[in-house]
Amino acid sequence: MLLALSAFPGLLQAGPWLDPGDLSIRHDVQILADADIIRAPVTTWPLSWGDISRFLSEADPADLSATEKDSLARLQQAARDAMRVDTVQFNARLAVAEDPRALRTFEATPRESAEIQSGLEWTGERLAWNLQVQKVAGPDDGKNLRLDGSYAGVVLGNYMFSAGVLDRWWGPGWEGSLI
Repeated sequence: MLLALSAFPGLLQAGPWLDPGDLSIRHDVQILADADIIRAPVTTWPLSWGDISRFLSEADPADLSATEKDSLARLQQAARDAMRVDTVQFNARLAVAEDPRALRTFEATPRESAEIQSGLEWTGERLAWNLQVQKVAGPDDGKNLRLDGSYAGVVLGNYMFSAGVLDRWWGPGWEGSLI
């Protein structure tokens, strides 16, 4: 179980955070961080949608290059989707890999030879929860049923206190991290 302190107010299919695994979102975040639009650390994931959306709302597209404008538009749309509250979202995923990677990268790839996942998620004004259930084939640890990605959290003041089983990414690397 992980205990996290994070500024809150949002939701996406990934909940109140931008989870590691989406390379296109990470690329857009990095472009806007390099342009000094996102002025928060972007090397430790998940990131808070609350922090990111605040910076996006302060951006002036007139001062941006075409690439930066495109990244801003994509992230603003993702933030709008993420800020919906009181909506239950269902998700499902099926993944197959001939040779699953032993070393993880930022990209979301299967951990085992076959995985099937489904989940329900809800975010309110002060509470958030996500229940993800995975069934995997050929697990190295012998556990073929997992709750990876599940969490429950509550907002108190400027912080979200949560307990869950969340993926983390530490450091600036895309393929690996020395941290």
